[in-house]
Amino acid sequence: MKKLFYILSLLVFLSVSLLLVYSTSKFNKISYKDFSKPEIWKHHVNDISELYRYYNYGYKGIEFDVRYFQGKGIFVTHDTVSDNKIDSLISIKDYLSELGNKINYWVDFKNLDSKNVEQTIDYFNLYLDDKSILNNLYIESRDAAALGRLKEAFPNINTMLYIKRFGETRYLHRLYFYKFNIYKNNIDSVTTSIDRYNSVFIKDFKNLNLFVYDVNDRKIAEGLVYDGVDIILTDSIEP
Repeated sequence: MKKLFYILSLLVFLSVSLLLVYSTSKFNKISYKDFSKPEIWKHHVNDISELYRYYNYGYKGIEFDVRYFQGKGIFVTHDTVSDNKIDSLISIKDYLSELGNKINYWVDFKNLDSKNVEQTIDYFNLYLDDKSILNNLYIESRDAAALGRLKEAFPNINTMLYIKRFGETRYLHRLYFYKFNIYKNNIDSVTTSIDRYNSVFIKDFKNLNLFVYDVNDRKIAEGLVYDGVDIILTDSIEP
């Protein structure tokens, strides 16, 4: 019985390993570079009154946070709120209608997952009257499968997978799973924070759009441009 268990375990291990190696080889052949030159976008513009100010400053993109609320829709907020406060929030529909496709939007979708992705698709179909706005949406999530489903429903939407850890030897297996999920779910871009960024990030994801946030030093930003980062998200650097 033990021998059978070990044989089955070995077969599973070999199957998974082959799948990861195959997907990695496929991953290395894809290319989703959309930007001819790097851009600086403004971080955390959740207040709709600030949209025009940063647009007039010359930022080509802004970042804001959204959450899906069951039975209510998608609203602009970083944190979850109680049901009786949802009505005080602005919907993503109203937020996007202010500037339309005059600017790009990095949408940090805090709770996008397999449980609400179908409702998200229904919401976009119902409330986004001008579907051309999808070309300007860069949806960020930790859930690759949900992003893949969103991409399947809206091919023009840009999907971004948040990369939490990479590079260290003990996290190498995560790197292969990231690549597998990126390839499987047709992900366009990857994102990470400046404190987790290193040369491994560039080496392993150079064929995708690279987004780095929390960059507030111009010299560091210039280094990222040299490295090949496409979008730099900042709180303080002017465009």
